[in-house]
Amino acid sequence: MNLQRLLFATLSVAGLFFADTVRGQEAARTWTNTQGKTVVAGFGGVEDGKVILKMANGQSVPVALDQLSAADQDFVKAQATAVPAPTASGAGQPSPGRIPVDKRVWPETVAVPTKSLDIAVVSESAPDRKYIYRSESFEFTSQAKLAGSVMKEVARTFEATKTLVSQLPWGVECKPPVGLERYQAALYETRADYVAAGGPENSGGVYMSGDKIFKIPFPSLGMEKRGQTYFKNDNYRADT
Repeated sequence: MNLQRLLFATLSVAGLFFADTVRGQEAARTWTNTQGKTVVAGFGGVEDGKVILKMANGQSVPVALDQLSAADQDFVKAQATAVPAPTASGAGQPSPGRIPVDKRVWPETVAVPTKSLDIAVVSESAPDRKYIYRSESFEFTSQAKLAGSVMKEVARTFEATKTLVSQLPWGVECKPPVGLERYQAALYETRADYVAAGGPENSGGVYMSGDKIFKIPFPSLGMEKRGQTYFKNDNYRADT
């Protein structure tokens, strides 16, 4: 995959873990790339033809201007803001965001602790289409009943993403939104259900900062129905 697409895809996932924080920053806005993926970040100016996205933890991440949507490109062009020079107080105090991209160390592998995939059934209600399951770091509200083995694979995708983001060279500390014990994720049977719940039509998933919920339709998780039971598609790949 194109490096810029991979970078933006990773940023989109990272947004799940700190969008609730960045939401309070004055310059924070939602950015969309040419693939329809979104991330919440502040605008830090332009350097060498790249837009600098200011993340919630203070890090700066460069994204090529032509990888952004037309609306975002127009926004950038309308700004006449250069990236601020480091202040005297910050001199001599390097952070991951100031280290050149090619100098940063990325994790070679990401291991998900087996314990984090232990699934607890909180409640199941067929009339309400509401089934609640928990892994170590997430609480999932599904519109359909899911077998333990399937739910474990769904949880693996989320827990692996959390582990990956925590190991990226951006200094992101993964914590649930204030007031919540776990990250909240809503799983929708169909794309129609997902869109009806506020999901953007041309997206595979979204973090709703107002609700503090990550919303995603079953198809984006590679789930398909066979008879009356949901299974993970054998050809589904969880990578970007």
